[in-house]
Amino acid sequence: MCNNSKDYIRTMMKILTLFSIFSIVGCGNIIAPPFEEPKVGPISKIRLYQVSGIQTTLSTFAERKNCTGALEIFRKVEEPTNYKTIPANKEFAFMATTFPSINTYCQLAGAFTPKEGAFYNMRVQYAPDVCLISIFRYLTEAGGKEINVPFTKLEYTIPFDMSGSFCKEPTQSQ
Repeated sequence: MCNNSKDYIRTMMKILTLFSIFSIVGCGNIIAPPFEEPKVGPISKIRLYQVSGIQTTLSTFAERKNCTGALEIFRKVEEPTNYKTIPANKEFAFMATTFPSINTYCQLAGAFTPKEGAFYNMRVQYAPDVCLISIFRYLTEAGGKEINVPFTKLEYTIPFDMSGSFCKEPTQSQ
């Protein structure tokens, strides 16, 4: 009887945790407004490409300094996306949230400085106990070769609401 009670409590805690995450991170555009692609100025392109075939949401922020004002770029992606235009020559902060299964999730935050005119492929890889993001610059002039792009890993934080901060200062570089 005690074992079943402990299992019930663990299951309820998982459900409450998932509900909280879905409420904070956003299951749709109602919570995080869509990102508006820049039409002028220095620009580059980014797309989300997932090796693991898991659902992922990619967001950026209106304010990079403290990762506030989440703006959704891609939502519930299971296949490679089309390229989206992002600002170039200035730091671009992002947050990727993956949901490989009903009781598993992974959230990563980071930042890098895209070069003007460049194309970037962002890959999210998930395996039990491992969640990784890789960013590659696609070199059209080199026949489609990709080179790894280092980025600053930010410490992901859970805000009280969508107006709160989603990250802390960098903890390490990749």
